[in-house]
Amino acid sequence: MAAGVDTLNVVSSSMANCLVSNGQTFVGRYYRPAASNFYSSRLQNAEARTISNAGLFIISIFQYNSRTASYFTSSQAHADGATAVNQAVAAGQPSGTPIYFTVDYDASASDLSNSIIPYLNIVKTYTDSYGYQLGIYGGYRTTTTVGAAIPGIYRWQASAWSSGQNDPNRRLYQYAIEQSICGGPFDKNESNGNAGGWRL
Repeated sequence: MAAGVDTLNVVSSSMANCLVSNGQTFVGRYYRPAASNFYSSRLQNAEARTISNAGLFIISIFQYNSRTASYFTSSQAHADGATAVNQAVAAGQPSGTPIYFTVDYDASASDLSNSIIPYLNIVKTYTDSYGYQLGIYGGYRTTTTVGAAIPGIYRWQASAWSSGQNDPNRRLYQYAIEQSICGGPFDKNESNGNAGGWRL
């Protein structure tokens, strides 16, 4: 398994080099809509080059207010899909690599079938049209249920909301959050080596 981290914050050159020295191989970074408080720290091309130049891979994530079923509407799916692919292109993310969309809570089976899976199917029309792969981040029920409904989707399982269960088809596993590493707060992850990381 390969070690890596994810963070909401911009990764500087010194931080990226420190991560490499600490055995990390990838960094998860976020695309964000303009309404987000984190819009200014979204992944952009200059940071992608900084991370790449340090020898790290980038894992792309899209997240906004995905903490309740009410978020996952068709109109939100169209907005998020368009925002994610446009920011991915601007960052220089190559086609064929995934963008992971987050379900940032313990979604119920009805939430998944009635709201989240329909949302993701709309988002998929955007990722497909730009040549990107679709990914899902969430707990065990989320990744396994969505994975069964949308074959081939990239799965990033969080230990949160998983009750110790392991998705055998996950590509990424987030097992610790907000750890102090190299001067910043990072979540810790492991990859199976086929998680869709990219570099410039």
